[in-house]
Amino acid sequence: MDILFIGTASVIPEANRDTACCIINENVMLDCGWWGSFGMQRFGLNPMSVEHLLITHCHHDHYAGLPHLLYYKGRSPQESKEKKLHVWGPAAEIAATVELSCKFLKEEQYPNVVPEIEVHPVHPGDTFNLGVLKVSTCASIHPVPGLCYRFDDPTGASAVFSGDTAYNQDLIKLSRGADVLVHEVSYGAQAPDHNPSGHSGGKEAALTAKEAGVRLLKLIHTSEARRREALASAKAIFHNASFAHEGERLLWVSRL
Repeated sequence: MDILFIGTASVIPEANRDTACCIINENVMLDCGWWGSFGMQRFGLNPMSVEHLLITHCHHDHYAGLPHLLYYKGRSPQESKEKKLHVWGPAAEIAATVELSCKFLKEEQYPNVVPEIEVHPVHPGDTFNLGVLKVSTCASIHPVPGLCYRFDDPTGASAVFSGDTAYNQDLIKLSRGADVLVHEVSYGAQAPDHNPSGHSGGKEAALTAKEAGVRLLKLIHTSEARRREALASAKAIFHNASFAHEGERLLWVSRL
């Protein structure tokens, strides 16, 4: 399994950064940040290689890059086009989000600005396969419908992505024994007792990692000003925690 972090910043990223976006095995994009397709090029990958886009939830900072990706794939020379783009996401909102992105690009007026798209609505608890990857899901705790994703491959490697969520018992179950948990820490050190925005801090991410028995905790999705307090709070509970940074790559070799 190969994970490349394209964006790890907060809802409004600092200069030269992006919000949540990862590439798995070079052909699966998880959230697309503000400009995930351009971030791929920054780190040496071709956006045409993306066959599957998985959206954790339909808040703007997690899908704002979708029109860019569609336009890139739609307008690239025909001979370089890969398979159609499969878009997966929360069943209640993903189809409308894709439709609005296509309307933004004026697809009816310019039919060649988007590639062929197949939308896959996902309900919490659904499982499906993306080539060699088995994907499992659970619901996030957030103001809009959202999903946490787990990826397992035939070698036994596993990675879990929280999306945006408050402290979440279902996520602990989903993460059980995983190699890495990638968890948002929007609140910095810890979430407040009253948490209507449905986010976490370092404390909640670390408790999830510890209770799930994961090997590594990677923190993402907070402002630069809150990174130090978030990491200190996480490491006080779960030692093997660190912030992911743009361009960082996690690679597991076969265990067979």
